[in-house]
Amino acid sequence: MDEYYKIDRWIMKSELLPNEKLLLAIIHSLSKKNGSCHSRDQFFATELSIKRRYVQHLLNSLEKKGFIVRCVDNYKREIIPVEKEILELQNLA
Repeated sequence: MDEYYKIDRWIMKSELLPNEKLLLAIIHSLSKKNGSCHSRDQFFATELSIKRRYVQHLLNSLEKKGFIVRCVDNYKREIIPVEKEILELQNLA
């Protein structure tokens, strides 16, 4: 696994809160290979040095704002980042 996370410029320029940007950057970095991320809340909490409950709040916020989609299938959780192009089209509508 990489020892760093890439924060795309469009994430930095978004109007998300700072911790939302960091969490989204981690999700995007981890989902580059398979298109989705299967990490647990505690992993994100450890990476960001925040409480797991706050991670859940950030994930809910990112989902409500349309930046991620979360799916649970047979106890397997998946976080799918929404691509930048789709977000741009949603903003035009």
